[in-house]
Amino acid sequence: MPHLLHTLFPQLFTVDQSYRVRLQFSTPREEVGANRQEINAALTQATRTTVYIVDIQDIDSAARARANSYLDAYFVFPNGTALTLDELSV
Repeated sequence: MPHLLHTLFPQLFTVDQSYRVRLQFSTPREEVGANRQEINAALTQATRTTVYIVDIQDIDSAARARANSYLDAYFVFPNGTALTLDELSV
């Protein structure tokens, strides 16, 4: 019986931290975290990028205005370039 060989070649991307985007939510961190998959899917569909969520935190009560929590993410195109905050705001 022939021996089958399967090789994987992962694609690694390094994204500069300056491309990190912070999104603010009016709900607590726990609720944002519970809806992480749905948020990721909506952001992916809206931007046509791969979304990498790297952090979800509550906002310090002293700094809180209308937002209760934030989510930090990178938006990466298939060619490895990142979506900028300016492009996301358009």
